[in-house]
Amino acid sequence: MSRPPELISARGLAARYGVTRAYVRMLLAREGAPAPVDVEGGARESVYDLRDALPFMDAHIKRQG
Repeated sequence: MSRPPELISARGLAARYGVTRAYVRMLLAREGAPAPVDVEGGARESVYDLRDALPFMDAHIKRQG
């Protein structure tokens, strides 16, 4: 049996990388970005599988150090 996906929202990604939600949404609208996960019962905002979203974000955001 496969593990259920660990989910993160655009807000969570923005907080994790120290950028705005608008910037995260713009990146996630690009071709090749991970698709939002369909959550039973719906969600207030799009959520993404953490295992797909983090590598994509790492490749597109230079962390401020």
